[in-house]
Amino acid sequence: MTARRTDRIDILAFAPLPLVGAGAVTFQPGVAIFYAQLLPRLASAGHSVRVVTEAPAPGNVGRGERCNTQIPNLSIDWCAFGYRSGTLPPTRSYRDGLERRLRPIFLREVRRRRPDVVLIGREILAPYVGELCRAHDLPCVVVAHGVALAALLSETYPERERRRMAGSLRQVALVVTVAKHLEDDLRPLGVTRVRTISNVVDPSVFRPRAKDRRLLRDLRIAAGDAVVGHFSTLQPAKRPLDIVESAAVVLRAYPGCCYLVAGEGPGRPAMERLARQHGIAAQFRFVGHLDHALVPKYMNLCDLVVMPSERESFSLVYREAQACGCVIVASDIPAAREAIAPNRTGALFRKGDARSLGAATLALLRNRSLRRRIARNARAAVADQSPRRWSQEYAEALQSVASGGACRQRGKRA
Repeated sequence: MTARRTDRIDILAFAPLPLVGAGAVTFQPGVAIFYAQLLPRLASAGHSVRVVTEAPAPGNVGRGERCNTQIPNLSIDWCAFGYRSGTLPPTRSYRDGLERRLRPIFLREVRRRRPDVVLIGREILAPYVGELCRAHDLPCVVVAHGVALAALLSETYPERERRRMAGSLRQVALVVTVAKHLEDDLRPLGVTRVRTISNVVDPSVFRPRAKDRRLLRDLRIAAGDAVVGHFSTLQPAKRPLDIVESAAVVLRAYPGCCYLVAGEGPGRPAMERLARQHGIAAQFRFVGHLDHALVPKYMNLCDLVVMPSERESFSLVYREAQACGCVIVASDIPAAREAIAPNRTGALFRKGDARSLGAATLALLRNRSLRRRIARNARAAVADQSPRRWSQEYAEALQSVASGGACRQRGKRA
């Protein structure tokens, strides 16, 4: 099968999107933010995009969804099936429920209008959607964000699940990774049809701004205090306790400092307890989950943004901080090395070493001229990033697969 038109294609996507319920964000993981930026752009470029979305509770559609459903060529089946993080292997009940829900949805959409290409939004979905695509001779593309891939390689997944997911990634027409280092992770699995399209941010949205004095007042942060920020889901892989341990080192030597923690997750109660134990709770501000639209406002309060993660695929926070002219201080992991030139566009420290993080933070707080130089360099490095060009790269990859330019998947089933 070839695309009906080489310049405009019909895309059927299985991916999460942000949800809002009762006036508050109820579901907004980073991968949902990613697709809220990509899919409307593909539709606005003239491609037909049908989205079958994931959410924690299937059928629970919030009001005021963040993804604009009024865009021509974009239709959304909200919360068609349940979301599960790729960090842990799928349970038997999840697998059974997913297969039960996906098959009739897939058949309905294919019968309604046969797509030119199917976009599988996360690795964890590849075994299920990929099997349906092979059964119906439909080319598909998987976008690998790295979460399930990291769990797969760390042997968090049982051997049977590892074989199934690795096999599904080998069979699709193309795997798109969001960072170059993920290509190295795919090679041991025998995945060879890979293309990297690095994550970007919109420098017109994330840009340097003066600190919002009203927000500083509301957060009880003194105007002259240095602010060290952290933005994440506060999951164990983000190593949030390293922030508190490092803060104990920093605040002894630099008391004119405040820590701003944005995000909600299992690490927050432990961070709060540890801050109390160290006697530094008064220097921490926990603001909870932020709507992504508010992140630039809060990020521009920060002089530094620290990311002590155990692993990342390619954190948007790296680029968001750089675009805002904040100095990013990150653990020395492949994703950070891909985004940061040490002492030029950010700073790196030894992963898992809170004292190393504290020393790097303290050195930058004490050297304002170095902070300013790094901030200028970082902003310049991302200033020419174009979300439009980024979405065009995805369109070109999907068009190539739809037209047969990339290898078709293997193992067609009757």
